[in-house]
Amino acid sequence: MRDRFVKHSAKDIAGKVWAAPMTACGVVAGALLSGASLITGKGARIAIENNAITFTTGLNLHGSITFGNAIIHAGGDLRRWNSKSILLRYNRAAYVNLGKHEEAHTYQYQTYGIFMIALLLGSAIAHGGFEASSFRDFMAKSDFENVADDYAQFGRSPIP
Repeated sequence: MRDRFVKHSAKDIAGKVWAAPMTACGVVAGALLSGASLITGKGARIAIENNAITFTTGLNLHGSITFGNAIIHAGGDLRRWNSKSILLRYNRAAYVNLGKHEEAHTYQYQTYGIFMIALLLGSAIAHGGFEASSFRDFMAKSDFENVADDYAQFGRSPIP
């Protein structure tokens, strides 16, 4: 299904333009966090990978987040937390590549644009997210997170 999102096709370029407002937010946040990480001596890395501008910081913020075509990895140790990191699926059934999981979100933003965050949170709420005991369990209720895990593990469509 990844063929549907061929790089540099007209559809891919249109999707990147549609996601641009969120990408701009992600680039600003990534640059600020990278700057803070450098100032504190924890290092930072910026790369073009996984269909995004990827910021990896040494800040210990325990997670990754995608805004448009910008991915921010802020899990602590630069050697451990990057696009090649392996993480437990939201359903805890297997481990998946973090970069591929976040890449799926870039394609979701290219499809849904500025509405992506509302749709992701709405999906979690619709599936009982308020009953979750943690933020991770809340997010596990979202179709968008589970589809991103399927994309990373099996190469399925990144779009719910």
